[in-house]
Amino acid sequence: MFKGKKIGNCTYLHKSAISLLSEDLQILIQSSLQALAHSGHVSDIVRIDSSTSSVTFIDCPTFDYLQEPLAGNSIKVTAGIAGKVRKATANPQIYHHKWSFVSSDYTGFNVEKSMARSIAWTNHPLFKKEDSPMIGYLNYWNKVLERLGMANG
Repeated sequence: MFKGKKIGNCTYLHKSAISLLSEDLQILIQSSLQALAHSGHVSDIVRIDSSTSSVTFIDCPTFDYLQEPLAGNSIKVTAGIAGKVRKATANPQIYHHKWSFVSSDYTGFNVEKSMARSIAWTNHPLFKKEDSPMIGYLNYWNKVLERLGMANG
């Protein structure tokens, strides 16, 4: 069964993978989407927080073409109530290992190349474990890529 990308209590996935989740999680997402029915919010990424049963819907129009796509605006739904739109910042969060957000037969990008990209930078001799807390933000990530001699995009 598809698991998505796990970080702490949260699971991240691309909207194309919702049908691969357990029935309980699909129901949670669908009921949360109902809270957004009139908002006009379009999301590409879904984040499920198992500790609060909340679902956050995140815009990510760069998902298919950037190697580490940029997180955009988001809306969190908790207990069927949608919060305010959280706007993307000038130094946006980014997503690593985007291949883990989708099924292995996803056609929006080359899943195998995305996996190879993850292996390349995580095993790079110049990648420092102490970078890990900050690599989720674009500006810092770009500095790491420069040190590693790897291209962004």
